[in-house]
Amino acid sequence: MLVNLVSNAIKFTETGTIRVFCSHLETLPQGQKLRFEVQDTGVGIAPEVLTRLFRPFSQADMSTTRRYGGTGLGLSISSRLVEMMGGQLEVQSEPGRGSRFHCELVLERSRQPVAARDDRQPEGRSSLVAASSWPRTTGST
Repeated sequence: MLVNLVSNAIKFTETGTIRVFCSHLETLPQGQKLRFEVQDTGVGIAPEVLTRLFRPFSQADMSTTRRYGGTGLGLSISSRLVEMMGGQLEVQSEPGRGSRFHCELVLERSRQPVAARDDRQPEGRSSLVAASSWPRTTGST
């Protein structure tokens, strides 16, 4: 789900910023409640399209398919995966100003220890991960 949302943000943001947040909301008996959010300053989505955005094979318009590629299945599959995990994928967007996709999920703690791994980045690659407390205030995107 996150890979699809970030991939879409990259695809639809020629210039500007893309931000990915994971925020811890609370500890529950069944696990940790987290909020995942992907924000971009890309092309945005028209209000009339938002109602059908998570349906299979639905895209903003046919020029989107020609210009950016894709089948329109990614958001439908992402939304369904989030629902299967007990959450709901939501979106706020404004044409020309970008989009914000987010969901809240309760994730169980692993029952087995996680094996150590080498986290070094390959040469020439970099990544930035931001963590924050929720709620937070945001400036305009």
